[in-house]
Amino acid sequence: RMNSGMANCTQCGFAGESNYFPCTACSSGSYLKWNECLQTCGATQYQEGYGCSNKRNAGQYCQSADKCLSGVCKGNYCCDESVAADCDICLSGNGTCSALLMPGENCTSDSDCYGDGLSNNMCAGGVCCSHMRMNSGMANCTQCGFAGESNYFPCTACSSGSYLKWNECLQTCGATQYQEGYGCSNKRNAGQYCQSADKCLSGVCKGNYCCDESVAADCDICLSGNGTCSALLMPGENCTSDSDCYGDGLSNNMCAGGVCCSHMRMNSGMA
Repeated sequence: RMNSGMANCTQCGFAGESNYFPCTACSSGSYLKWNECLQTCGATQYQEGYGCSNKRNAGQYCQSADKCLSGVCKGNYCCDESVAADCDICLSGNGTCSALLMPGENCTSDSDCYGDGLSNNMCAGGVCCSHMRMNSGMANCTQCGFAGESNYFPCTACSSGSYLKWNECLQTCGATQYQEGYGCSNKRNAGQYCQSADKCLSGVCKGNYCCDESVAADCDICLSGNGTCSALLMPGENCTSDSDCYGDGLSNNMCAGGVCCSHMRMNSGMA
C-alpha cells in the first residue's frame, strides 16, 4: 500500500504475467494509469506526480503552459491573460509582455537581451546570443550568429588571443603553455607531476613525472624532483623485493615470485 500510486487502489487483478497482480481499479477522485492511481485534478490544478498542485498566477515561474492559470508560459513565467499571442517573454511579478529581445535579434548591449530570469544573455556583434556572458567560453566572444538550429545563436567569432572551438572561445596558448579548460597553464619542469606529455616542458612524461631533456627514449620511469631516469622496474620485470618495483609514486608495486606486479601489496587481495 505504501508503494507510489497504490494508496487509492481498490482492486488488484491478473495482468497477463505470471504471479503479477497490479492495481486494476481506483477509488473515487482518482484514475488508473499504468496500473497506478493518480489523483484527478480540477480545472485550476495540474498533475504533479501522483497528486495535484494549484496552477500558478501570472508572473510566477513556470516550465510549461499547463502549470499556468492563463494557459500561457513564455520565458519561464506565466503570462497574464491579456498578453498578445505574439509575445515572446512574460515578466516575473505581473506576467505582462517584456520588451527584452530573443536570441538572434539585434541589440546594443547585454541589457537588451533576455536570459534565464537571473541574468541577461550576451549581446555580441549586435546580436543577442543564446548564452550569458558568464557562461564558460563566452568571455572573449565578439560575435554570435545562427548555427543551423531554430532559435540557437551561439558564439561564431572570438577576440584576438582566443580561438573558436565548439562555439566557445578558448585562450591561445604559447609554446611553454598547455590548454587547461578555457585558459592556459605553464608547462611543468622536469621532476614535476604529470599525466600527459603535453604538460611537460621536455615533452616527455613517464611514470607520472616530467622527464629531463637528457633522458634516453628507452627510459620507462622518470623521478620526482629532478626528472632523471629511475632504476625501478616495470610490471613483468624480474625483481627480488617490492623496493625494486615502480608503483604510483606513493608506494612501490608488489614483487611476487620474482616478478613485479601491476598492483601494490596494500591493494585488496594482494597481501
